[in-house]
Amino acid sequence: MKRVKGLWLFIWVFVLIPHGAFAQQQWSQGYWTPWGNPGIPADAIEWGGLTHVVHAWALVRPDGSLDLDTQLISSQGPVLIANAHAHGVKALLGIGQPYWMGQTTNLQSAISTNRAGLVNNIINVVNSYGFDGVDLDWEPFSPSTNGGALQAFAADLRARLGTTKTLSAAAIVSDYTYW
Repeated sequence: MKRVKGLWLFIWVFVLIPHGAFAQQQWSQGYWTPWGNPGIPADAIEWGGLTHVVHAWALVRPDGSLDLDTQLISSQGPVLIANAHAHGVKALLGIGQPYWMGQTTNLQSAISTNRAGLVNNIINVVNSYGFDGVDLDWEPFSPSTNGGALQAFAADLRARLGTTKTLSAAAIVSDYTYW
């Protein structure tokens, strides 16, 4: 009987609370990349369940510059953003490093030697393309090696993005102290 009462309580709470109260808290983020077998064109994405989509990824080079061609941000970014906005979905610029090509220290190097330049480059892409914010995807991430750099980098990005742009991250729960 306890289980049935709990179910009824859940149903009554769900029915009595305005749906808008839940909608403001829900977040459903997908990652889009132009590669696949077959790849899904940006204009063929099923948008119904998304609140945010990340164009994965502007690849960070060790000097703080960004590769916008490998993941087709230069050519497909505007298409993704236009389709996302047409469906009420926010489009975020993914930031990563090409770890699959053995480049696992690009973010650390760029932040250590040219953090301001890296942040400027990211902000310039966000503003010129019309992205709604940034998603950080630092792989591989080592808290002992990269934690301090991530904190400084994320703080600088947050300050430059202001209050109208989103900053999110693909993070492991055990790394919570760096956020």
